[in-house]
Amino acid sequence: MIRQVHTFAVDNPTEWKEKLLLWTQKFRAVCILDNHNYRYPGPFEASFEYLVGAESVGEFTSSEGSTFGRLEAAFEENPDWWLGGFSYDLKNELEDLRSDNTDGLHFPKARFFVPKYLWLLKNDCLELHLREKDSVDSKKLFDELSALEIQPTSPKKAEVESSIKWHTRINKQSYLEKFETIQEHIRRGDIYEMNFCREYFAEGVHLDPNSLYAELQSRTKAPFSAFWRWNSEYVLSASPERYITKKGSTVLSQPIKGTATRSLDPVEDERFANTLHESRKERGENVMIVDLVRNDLSKVASKNSVEVSELFGVYSFPTVHQLISTVQCTLNENNSWAQAIEATFPMGSMTGAPKISAMNIIESVEESARGWYSGALGYLHPSDKEGAGRAADFDFNVIIRSLIYRSDLGYLSAQVGGAITVLSDGEEEWKETELKAKALLAAANAAVNSK
Repeated sequence: MIRQVHTFAVDNPTEWKEKLLLWTQKFRAVCILDNHNYRYPGPFEASFEYLVGAESVGEFTSSEGSTFGRLEAAFEENPDWWLGGFSYDLKNELEDLRSDNTDGLHFPKARFFVPKYLWLLKNDCLELHLREKDSVDSKKLFDELSALEIQPTSPKKAEVESSIKWHTRINKQSYLEKFETIQEHIRRGDIYEMNFCREYFAEGVHLDPNSLYAELQSRTKAPFSAFWRWNSEYVLSASPERYITKKGSTVLSQPIKGTATRSLDPVEDERFANTLHESRKERGENVMIVDLVRNDLSKVASKNSVEVSELFGVYSFPTVHQLISTVQCTLNENNSWAQAIEATFPMGSMTGAPKISAMNIIESVEESARGWYSGALGYLHPSDKEGAGRAADFDFNVIIRSLIYRSDLGYLSAQVGGAITVLSDGEEEWKETELKAKALLAAANAAVNSK
């Protein structure tokens, strides 16, 4: 479907992001994607800095069975922008697997919607994309947004004492015991690498998700940040990782494996980045997942088109340095866009290698269902490629560094993890999970304390 585009000049993008977030509070279906104007590695230039979709005029929900094929059929019936995400537990459709771990959130396996209102922020322009059939006065709507008043925020304390009672199903002692179990699987040759995760959770939590999202973004400014709302279901993400994207016939995946802390001292910070790049352990983690992604893409790629365009790139974010590699291919003309996602899901960076063995062991040692954590969130839209027919282009993040919330249940979840290889050290891996959790828990505590 071709949408009419209405363009407005804006002079303060940050303020307009705040206005748009405030405006979405009246809708039950909301998806916001923000790259914070970060120039992510790879051949694709970002087509927008900020996307806001609100109010559903078409939806797709899957609890089980043929999710990717049915989503493809829904898109072909209504070729428009579709915003939404996939649960990690879609793996059970793709392989002979199951998930029996504790699930406090109970999100569906996939959910997408077609937005009535679609805003794209591009530098100093704000675009409103509307369907021809919807009777909307674009200028009146823009003026309504302009008139919104943003409440000034109070100065942040250096540290905020928690008023959220956080729990974890895997404490340090249990984590180290499970780490040894994983190492034994590696020594036996069952797996080479596995992503091991644990959950922080809180119950009886009542907070403003918009304020929590704003707090999280102020601390992280990650290039694949996202806000998702469907009634009482929320995903508030500060993800640094792209799972997969497609433009025309090019499909690209960018796994992250390798993390180092940042320092306020520029000399020390550069040393941390260099140590990450040269680390035998971190390179080993990264290259194993790169090989897995190459194998996944080869299932849908044109012959000899799979290539690693960057290996072991170090990219710096506000709280961590990351080791990122880029793998791409040309999609075989006999394979659809949905098959490209299906062939690579779940992403190798959140499973391990070999993938099926790793996923089986994950279920045996983790205590919490992953659900949408380590799934994907993003968008589909009709391909711009000439002759593409009803094909879709897409871009999806990996749902990590995220807070996931059910406002009706008062359940707040933050899962964190890392890759385990034969070179890993249990104490260091535990510290890495704490590092990744720190910004998430602090943002949640600050949002509650600021009420």
